[in-house]
Amino acid sequence: MKLSGGEGILWSVKRDFNKHETTIWGGVGVKGEYGRGNVTVEANIGMEITFGQGDAVKDVAFTSSVKAGVGGLAEAEISGRFALEGGPSVDASANFTPPGLGDLMP
Repeated sequence: MKLSGGEGILWSVKRDFNKHETTIWGGVGVKGEYGRGNVTVEANIGMEITFGQGDAVKDVAFTSSVKAGVGGLAEAEISGRFALEGGPSVDASANFTPPGLGDLMP
């Protein structure tokens, strides 16, 4: 289960009932769009703390993410994470959604 929210100042709380872990994340972010949402950009940076059983701190990490999209057809995201337990990691993803016949008709 995950709850999140905010505008400018962002937060999320995620609970994994199987692992008995709770992750709390807080940070700052921006979101912008141009041309009625044809071009979108999002960015955030923050810190997360994961608590295990007995409310013991299991891990602490610094995170960042940048995402860009074009017209709902293409989206790319790159995110980085530096965790005390897991070390650094960088992930990148890209998605392309081909337009349907209805999108091509005026």
